[in-house]
Amino acid sequence: MVASTQALEFRATQDDESRYAWISQVLSRFGYRQLGRTDKGIVLAYLQRLGGYSRAQVTGLVARWAAAERVNDFAPLFVMNLLCKAVMISG
Repeated sequence: MVASTQALEFRATQDDESRYAWISQVLSRFGYRQLGRTDKGIVLAYLQRLGGYSRAQVTGLVARWAAAERVNDFAPLFVMNLLCKAVMISG
């Protein structure tokens, strides 16, 4: 048996940008997009508990993160397409 245990203290940051960055890191680290429904629920509960957000807030923040991820994945293809069109027009 352990003679003593060490207390853990969790403190939410006051800065929204830091919390948003933390949420993004958590979602990326756990591969949120590839998780099944049950595992996604566990990650959402984790974010609620440690982030101090309500379920609705976490759901909205995750949706915003997912939309931003899609935009970031799409952006290089969009830029490449524009460059190809510019080369075709000039060449």
